[in-house]
Amino acid sequence: MQYAIKAITITGLLTAVASGCSDTTLGYFSVDETIPESTIQGIGLSQTLPLTLATIPMDVTSQDAYQREDFDFLTEVKLRSLTFSISDKSDMSEHDTFEDGNEDNFDFVSSLEIAIQADINGEPRSEIIARLPADDPQIASGTRTLQLTTTGVDILDYVEAENGYEITVSGSGTVPSDDVIFDGDARYRLGLGFR
Repeated sequence: MQYAIKAITITGLLTAVASGCSDTTLGYFSVDETIPESTIQGIGLSQTLPLTLATIPMDVTSQDAYQREDFDFLTEVKLRSLTFSISDKSDMSEHDTFEDGNEDNFDFVSSLEIAIQADINGEPRSEIIARLPADDPQIASGTRTLQLTTTGVDILDYVEAENGYEITVSGSGTVPSDDVIFDGDARYRLGLGFR
């Protein structure tokens, strides 16, 4: 009986190793990305308009860690965290229309959804990868940093799309009175394998 259990364990181990070399994930590593500054144009006190944002310059494939040569292929790419922060530049006098000296924050945001989109096999596709829901306690709290909730979607097909991919932002809120400059940080988890 003892020998049978050992035989099953060894057979199971050999099966796992054999299948592990056949397009399965053998390990993971993280890639961090610093998101460059983006500006939301302020409108002054005379108007309140819906908040509109277009794209965020995010590209995991441009990071050095993504270009690793010690693996044969990726099995998955998932956004693990996404943070937006008000830049110190946002409070400089040239961006403070009213020169009121108040620090900029994200109180103008009511909700956010971050999506990835690309043409995959000739068809346009899109997935939500992170969000800040309307009931999030960070909203209207005077915060200068927003930590979004990621959805855990595997974006490998988007990252490997022939014509690249784009990160878009949609949300609700009001346009701030002054220009607001923000940047951010993203962390991805990449699954890797060997052939």
